[in-house]
Amino acid sequence: MRTCPSTGCRAQIALACICLGVGVYAGSAPASAAERATAEQEKQQSLLKLRADIVNNIRTPCGVTPKQRVEVKVLLQENGYLQSLALVQSSGAPEFDAALFSAITDVQPFSLPKNADARKDLLNLNLKFDAFSTPIPKCK
Repeated sequence: MRTCPSTGCRAQIALACICLGVGVYAGSAPASAAERATAEQEKQQSLLKLRADIVNNIRTPCGVTPKQRVEVKVLLQENGYLQSLALVQSSGAPEFDAALFSAITDVQPFSLPKNADARKDLLNLNLKFDAFSTPIPKCK
């Protein structure tokens, strides 16, 4: 794991940092350390796949230059489909923001963990994308 230079996140994949806190595990009995570790691993793997699917599907129009990192709030249903999607911070380029929204809606349903605690942590996400690292197609 590396530290993201822009946000200080402890994990990073391709173009986007993972900005999630450690989940709180709820249940009738406290989970063992091994169960928590397994749930955390499953959550991180699902989050990495979710983010990679989004980043790999961003189709930014030629000539669009984002001015800053973009942040979106994503609420998912238990079946992995979007419940809601909201812009928290714009990239400063409406075309880039729209391309990100399209990428998020195009790749659903998202594959969520089987572990109930890990799944619950991924239903409500604030995702930040480093707009400067996203490949921008050249104009012809």
